[in-house]
Formats: sequence, structure tokens, C-alpha cells
Amino acid sequence: MIRKFIVLTVATLLAYASCGDNDLPSTDGGAAAVRPIGGHPVDAAGNYTANATSFTVFVLGAAGGPVESRVSGYLIHPANSSNMLGFDCGSLMSGLRQAAKVVSSTAPFNALKGKLSSRDIHRNVISGYLVSHAHIDHMSGLIIASADERASNKTAGILPKAILGLNSTLVNIHNHAFNNQLWPDLALFGFYFYQQLIPGSVAHNVSGIQGLDAIAFPVSHGSNYLSTCFLLGTNLSNLEAAEGSAILLCGDLGTDANEKSVYMNDMWTAVAPLVASSRLKAIMIECSFPTATSTGALFGHLTPALLFQELHTLAKKVGSDNALKGMKVLIQHIKENDVDDDTGVSASVGVVAQELESLNDVGVDLIFTHEKVGGAISV
Repeated sequence: MIRKFIVLTVATLLAYASCGDNDLPSTDGGAAAVRPIGGHPVDAAGNYTANATSFTVFVLGAAGGPVESRVSGYLIHPANSSNMLGFDCGSLMSGLRQAAKVVSSTAPFNALKGKLSSRDIHRNVISGYLVSHAHIDHMSGLIIASADERASNKTAGILPKAILGLNSTLVNIHNHAFNNQLWPDLALFGFYFYQQLIPGSVAHNVSGIQGLDAIAFPVSHGSNYLSTCFLLGTNLSNLEAAEGSAILLCGDLGTDANEKSVYMNDMWTAVAPLVASSRLKAIMIECSFPTATSTGALFGHLTPALLFQELHTLAKKVGSDNALKGMKVLIQHIKENDVDDDTGVSASVGVVAQELESLNDVGVDLIFTHEKVGGAISV
């Protein structure tokens, strides 16, 4: 695969290298893993067209716990694609059962005869999974639902699905989840293959979706533990170009100051040109706890105050206080620790949402994913 690189600081690359545990076993799906299945509009040479598309996010779950059926889980649908990518599927089939009707009403699926079932979507529409880190609330749905996947069979047109992430994430998944102890090693049996994303490198035709690029940015999620933000879009080999669209999908993360890192700074530097050119359509980012939460109790997460510190940093790098005005910011992973059994309402979620609204001096369009479970967000 031809890779093109953006610049990350030496400190970031050295820190990333120091966090790798082992090399992954050879489970790459090879040429068969790249499916010519359509996707973004491309020309005869396989390049994106100027009318690069945006995305629909289907919300399968949105919370940071403790209710297992509501934890993080998203499907990312590049417009005009016949496939989707799962992102941090702690929730999967439970959310798909709610979202299947909405998926079926979305182009191009609305042109099919009949409604897609949750099983249809799981088996035939999801072509791969982005995993930001291997904490169980971000991959339990993927693991449990794997029991209904199919082993690759080229004659039948069934190809293994990609599990994409940083090396440290994939090693954790292989060693501690699909390890023939906690769960069968399904990569070994042809259900999945691991695709390592190198920080600062552009991966093309992600999970077989033509024209879709990805860049992985390592971020810190607690002491010496990496999570990931994934930049998905078109024409990501040239972040300075005017053409193309993108969405930034962030897993769990903490600020550089709290985590003693430079990861967030490097990421905002890289994506600032996309904001300036209006190519970045949305940022999905966590906000787990109320602002009053002590630093020691954050465990590598954000509060509303810390989130807006980060957004101010991004705006400064773009060069304007109004740079983020109207930007869609999808809030996820709010902890629902105090949900009322009768009403289903969490007081702490209300506090976080209220704080975010009151602190929004950069004019972003706040969208709360916990209000959209079973539904869709278009960006």
C-alpha cells in the first residue's frame, strides 16, 4: 500500500513507538481485503471527484457506561457508499435493531427491495471496524456479534473484515480478546484481519471503500495508554487542498496538560487546514464527566471545561476566534452513572450538557449523541 505522510513531532513519534507491546501476527487480508465495492465517487483512475461527499453517523450507543446496551457504538456511512465502518462498537447488535429502519431509509439502501435487517447490515454492509483502544466498552459489541459473522470464502464472495487501529490497540485485541481464551481467534479462522494504521500516514480505500482515506492520531487515555482519533475523508493526502471532506472521530482521551503529552497539539495542528477550508464537517469527541470532577478522578477523560480548552486551541491554530463557528461537534461518552430506573434520566448527563451549552463561546453546533441512539446524524 502506498502511504503518504504528514508531519508529527519527534516527541509524538517516539512516544508512540515506546508504547508498542509486540508485533501482530501475520493476519493481513492482502489484496483480497480491498473490495472494489463503490463508495465515494471516483474517476476512471480511482481518484476522488471534486464533489467529495459527507457522512452519516448511525448511533448504536453513546454512553460511557454503566448500562451495557448504551455504551459507545457508531456506524460511519460515507455518502453514496454501499458499505459502512463500525467505530468503537461497544454497542452493536442492540443498537442495530433500533437503527435498522433508519439505515434502510438512507441512500443507497432505500433503493433496495425490502427493509434491511440488523443481521443484513451486520453481515453485508459493515465492511470493517475502527477501534480507538481496546477497553471493553469500546469493543464488547464487536466481540459478541462476531458469533454471527462468516468466515471468508472467495468463491461465495465473502471476504474477511478489517479491524483497524494502532499497533498497540491491535496487539491488545489479539492478545486479550480474540485469543482462544476469552474468545476464539477469529482472525486465524478468516473472519477478520488486522490492519495497522501508522500515525501520520494516509491509508487509502479504507476497508475496501474506494476513495475513503484515513489518518490515525494517537492520543493519551491515562498513564502510558494510547487511544486514537481517526480522520476519515477524501483527498487526505493533501490536507492543504480545497477539495474533499472529512470527519474526525475521537476515542477516549485526556488533555496534553493532564496526560503530559503533545498528542492533542499535534492533531489540532494537522487538522487546522481542514477547518480553514471548511473540509472538516464534524468532530466527534468525548466529554465524560462534569467540570467539577478532580483531575485524579478523570482517568484520561475530558470535562466540558477541558473540551472547550481544546477547541480554543484548535481555533487558535486556524487563526480566528470564529474559526469553529457552526462546526458540528458530536458529544459522546458521557457517563450515565445515576440513571433513574423509572424515568431513564441521568442527572449527571444533564449537568454535562448544560455546562457544554453555557461554555460554548466558540459557536460550535453541539449535537448530543445520547439523544440520537437508534437514529442518524448527517454531517
